[in-house]
Amino acid sequence: MSNLYYFLPDDLDESLKNDIKAAFVKYHMGYKTLEIAKNKIKNLNPSLAKKEPYNLLLEDILNTVWQAKTEFRKNLDNLKLKEETVISLGLTSTFIRLENSYESLFFLIKNQFFFESVSINRLIFEQLNYCLNLSQFTPEEYENLSFNQMKSSLSPTNIKNLKNILPESEIGKFYSELSEFAHIDMKRVRDYLNFSEKVNDYLITLKDIRQSILSAMYLLKNTEIHGAVFEYCFYNLADIKLKFLKTQKEKLVLNPKRRTKTKYNNYVDRYNKLLILL
Repeated sequence: MSNLYYFLPDDLDESLKNDIKAAFVKYHMGYKTLEIAKNKIKNLNPSLAKKEPYNLLLEDILNTVWQAKTEFRKNLDNLKLKEETVISLGLTSTFIRLENSYESLFFLIKNQFFFESVSINRLIFEQLNYCLNLSQFTPEEYENLSFNQMKSSLSPTNIKNLKNILPESEIGKFYSELSEFAHIDMKRVRDYLNFSEKVNDYLITLKDIRQSILSAMYLLKNTEIHGAVFEYCFYNLADIKLKFLKTQKEKLVLNPKRRTKTKYNNYVDRYNKLLILL
């Protein structure tokens, strides 16, 4: 079964999910009935029991992100622009395009493709950064930009505006980490290649639930960035309700009571406790 994958919506009925899993097991293992396959699934790999807390944590993180992503899409679908311009077109098209990035990332994380999933995390980050940088221009300013000015202003590495609206989020460090994994920097080789004295040879890590949790946490942080950037970009272009941001002295600032921050801190605490206990 290791080379077979299936992708199911998170909100699919749980009994239907179990039936689909059992059907795959029945087909590949040759069991006579689905009931036999369902019973065998529980004991297919007893060693997984030790990792169950990690799986539960991963599921909770992804559920939180999925709920946020669903709300983001609903807000985008219900968006009523005051005026359609080249800027609003660029913003809405990029935010719509993010849907594919999120869905592919869920697949990669759930199947524990770590480096691949971090690369998509980086792609999401850069798309959000692009939106924020684009929102800094009026349509007239954008039309008059030279090629070099546009290249510089909308460059993926131009993260100064993102740092300004998320001052406590260590945006520079976050982007640097994503880039190191995406490019498999020398210092990140140890995350998949280690020398084992026990077998006197190198071991290659293909899949690790702990790495999936790390990538899911990156995704959760991207979700927080998404919420803040969306509200910042459309605050003056449409009537929207602020949740990630708030107004302070006629300026938009980060809302310290945003739900993603509380969730993120909770998941970090749970993960650190698991590393100590397991």
